[in-house]
Amino acid sequence: MVDVLAVLKEELIDNLKLNYCFKKYNKPKISYPYVIGEYIETSKTNEDNRKIGQIILSIFTRNSILEIENVADKIENHFQFFCKEKRKSIVSIEYENRIPNDTNDDEIKKIEVYLNFNKWKGE
Repeated sequence: MVDVLAVLKEELIDNLKLNYCFKKYNKPKISYPYVIGEYIETSKTNEDNRKIGQIILSIFTRNSILEIENVADKIENHFQFFCKEKRKSIVSIEYENRIPNDTNDDEIKKIEVYLNFNKWKGE
C-alpha cells in the first residue's frame, strides 16, 4: 500500500499542485481548497498478484462549490488512464465517480472523489 500512497501523493501535490494531506489536515494554517485522502484495500490478492482497492479524496472549501468542482475535474482528468512504476511495483489509479456531501458547517462545502487502484508487485 505504501507504493500506492506514494504515487498518489506525488501526483496530487507535485503534478496537480493540490493542497493534499493523508487522513487529516496537518498543516499549521488552513488553506482552501484542501484534499484529504483515505483508502480501502481488499484483503485478498488476485491470482495475478494484484492488490485492489479504492481511494477516497474529500475536497473541502469555504468558497464556492465551483472551486471544488474544478478540483474534482482536475483529479478526474488526471486519473482517467493513469499508470506508474514505483519501486518494482506497477500502480494503476482510475477515476470512478464523485459525490457532493453535506458537512455539519453550512460554510464548508465538500465533494468526495472515488478512485480505484490496482497494484502489481514485481520481483
